[in-house]
Amino acid sequence: MSRPFPLLAGSLAVALAGCWMGAPIGSAGDGGDDDDTGGGITDPDTGTYGQWVLEELESPTTNDLSDVWGSAWNDVWAVGEAGVVLHYDGGTWSLADTSSLPIHQDLFGIGGRFANDVAAVGANGYGITWDGAGWEILPWVGVQFPNFRSVCLGNDGRNWAVADDGTWVNFYEGGSVSGQLPGGIGLYGVRCLPGGDAYAVGHDHTAFASSAIYYFQLSDWSVHEMEHEQTDNMYVVAGDQDSNCWTAGFVDGQGSDIYRLIEGGWIVEETSPHELLDLHADTDLGLWAAGNTSDDDSSGVVQAWHGGAPIFEQEVPSTSRLRGIWVAPDGSPGQIHAVGKGGTVVRINWQVW
Repeated sequence: MSRPFPLLAGSLAVALAGCWMGAPIGSAGDGGDDDDTGGGITDPDTGTYGQWVLEELESPTTNDLSDVWGSAWNDVWAVGEAGVVLHYDGGTWSLADTSSLPIHQDLFGIGGRFANDVAAVGANGYGITWDGAGWEILPWVGVQFPNFRSVCLGNDGRNWAVADDGTWVNFYEGGSVSGQLPGGIGLYGVRCLPGGDAYAVGHDHTAFASSAIYYFQLSDWSVHEMEHEQTDNMYVVAGDQDSNCWTAGFVDGQGSDIYRLIEGGWIVEETSPHELLDLHADTDLGLWAAGNTSDDDSSGVVQAWHGGAPIFEQEVPSTSRLRGIWVAPDGSPGQIHAVGKGGTVVRINWQVW
């Protein structure tokens, strides 16, 4: 829902186990037509008639899970409370062996570049990295840092992590550069761009409708606040290319606005009655979101859109919140994973009729 808040403009520089069917949806915009029955839609790529199906999988933990990322449909990682790390091999989730790590802290974000190049970040500056053989502590751990909320690994070897006090770190093989935004803005989501730049989003906990979107420019170590129609509680920025970049913000109890980057500006493209905490944008499979319903007795929820039309919406009543969502890369069997409170892990597959 759009709200008439003023636009922000300006720049600043800093030194650097159940199964549910999706809701009945069928429209011309999503590859189906208005005569679709039984909640089915037509896959626009294959022409097959079917439906997205959500299934809750068995979890090896009851710890809250915060984020999920994978290199392939059968190589997926999830992280969460007390430093728990899970791995999905295409069939089941299992606890990863992190016993060699000297400390364990809550993990809030995970991202990767390849199957053997993954990083996760969390409380009190904690961070770990996977090299394909084992998990190790990131070099900055032990330095005084706040709670890191999100991390992304760039294809050029430049990686970003952001924290809830406005701290950012650009790290790479052999070193890192860090800085902090002024003004009390906390950062909660970051997305790496080609060439080492990044988008980051966040908000000020002390002010209403104080969300902000930033562009981190590596070439001159500057951070530019970007223009957008303000909401509140911005936690995520996502996309698989510059032309498919999204973020979302919500006001407690009032649902979410979903923004798309179009010609250098962020505009509201979709709305949701739910509080959305994570997004994953895929050119082929659409925009997928995870979060929780806005009512007092909240439950987890997954939503999706494709071509401007809704294609999926399903509540997950076994958990009060889903915190992370990830869509398998093109060419895989259409598996989508979401994770949340109480160790909840769900999988969404395309079921052909």
